[in-house]
Amino acid sequence: MTLRYILFYILLLYAVSGNAQCICDSLGPELIVNGNFEDAATIISSTSFTGFESDYSGSTTSFSGSTFGIVYWTTNPALVYSSWPCSFTGTGHFLLADGAASDRTNLAVPPYDILRYKGIPVTKGKKYIFQFDWANAGTYPVDTGALLFNDDTTAKYIFDGGSCGKWTTSKVCWNADTDHITIRLNGRYGSYMGRDVCLDNISFRNCASIISDSLSITDSIWCDTVKLSAYTNNSSVASFFWDFGDTFSGSGNLVLHSYGSRGSHSVTLIVTYTSGKKDTLQYMVTTNVAPVKASGDTVICVGSSAQLYATGVKNYNWIPATTLNNDNISDPVATPMLTTVYVVTGTDDNGCISIDSVIVKVESLPVVTANIDSNSTRCQSNRVRLKTTGADKYIWHPGVYCNDSTIYNPIVTVIDSAITFYVKGTSAQGCIDSASVTIYQNKQAEIFIPSGFSPNKDGSNDVLYVRATNISNITFTVYNRWGQKVFETNDLSTGWDGNFNGSPQPIESYAYVAKITTIDKCEITRTGSITLLR
Repeated sequence: MTLRYILFYILLLYAVSGNAQCICDSLGPELIVNGNFEDAATIISSTSFTGFESDYSGSTTSFSGSTFGIVYWTTNPALVYSSWPCSFTGTGHFLLADGAASDRTNLAVPPYDILRYKGIPVTKGKKYIFQFDWANAGTYPVDTGALLFNDDTTAKYIFDGGSCGKWTTSKVCWNADTDHITIRLNGRYGSYMGRDVCLDNISFRNCASIISDSLSITDSIWCDTVKLSAYTNNSSVASFFWDFGDTFSGSGNLVLHSYGSRGSHSVTLIVTYTSGKKDTLQYMVTTNVAPVKASGDTVICVGSSAQLYATGVKNYNWIPATTLNNDNISDPVATPMLTTVYVVTGTDDNGCISIDSVIVKVESLPVVTANIDSNSTRCQSNRVRLKTTGADKYIWHPGVYCNDSTIYNPIVTVIDSAITFYVKGTSAQGCIDSASVTIYQNKQAEIFIPSGFSPNKDGSNDVLYVRATNISNITFTVYNRWGQKVFETNDLSTGWDGNFNGSPQPIESYAYVAKITTIDKCEITRTGSITLLR
């Protein structure tokens, strides 16, 4: 067939009734004139043309609002509605109709028809086949359209769903209950505006011989699983083929299929007879699996809690239950110590169950430390540098004494009393730890080294001692006039008795060097001389 287009929000054709589509051994003459729209100008500006009429207005230049026209796709693409999201290829003419927001209330009520073919003579009791090609090229597939006969307000078929740009050939079997028929493709109100339509290859013919007029389907449905049975009064069946509408298929007159989801599903049954002829029936089934939905995926720190949620059913059961405050409610609180996947099973009033899950990722706490920087002292000033590690962001308190309270190594001003600085560290995952460091009042070292001593064993000033407070280490060394070391000690309780290698040293002046480390880690060096007297 030549490629034609219906731009409409009609994408999936499904039968309102369960009757089979007609498959005929032979067809009578065509009863619709100009069903392929070749007997028309490139653009028509009337509401009627060969064979058809329309409640849409004609257009000669563009498609906007409630207009229609016949265009030739390959040779004049500029005449096609410029904002189509889909593309097609093909040759020949087709009908294009473009709806607008102002039509929304009108489109809900017949006879606002996209196309109408009036007064076709028919014979009561005979079978007829109506067939046409359509494709959606719009962006709002939720809008619907309807196929109507005569003045009916109940649709024979409804067009809904599908994907943009997909061509469909639709076929309807009709048992004539009157002596004439008017065929109407009617726009119906939808959730979105637009309702753009393309049509081609419209046909209405007498079905001279019908393979089966009693092909039917019965179903039995439990939750998401359906059992389908096919029946036909024609005994010459070669095969049954089922298309479940979800990429799966089956065979045989009795099939069982699980959809795994809740909703309406279009099933197509194709029966092949031994003659090679085929009969097709489209059937809708609705599954009712419990629509449990869990939420609350999150990241927490060790020791924190997370709120979980589930909706959609009546009863809930969560696992693992050990770290939940309640495992049989819709919104338990979880306090896991490790990353955990919580699975919820939901059961509805029909006993249908479904499963969903939530993951709670647990991050370790940072290990924050706080110290005085080993390279920093306050020996020469009242300022000292602090240092922290273990996190990504920091805040020090009290920040008033810091040059910057948000860095890992602030310089703080030391006051005369002891002060404790607290630091809070936050990891990249938002987990928090804290530490503290205390800076005490500066202890000034007090050092006394005598200027002389008299090692004459009279019991007075016989030993040279260094006296000091607030120090942690000392090295005290004495040299004679030739630079020879005659005494050294690291102990304040050990003094020089005036001897070297067991021999008394002469009366003279001796040099000393005292290297001292205070309890505040300040390094002090004192030098001078002492006089040895006898």
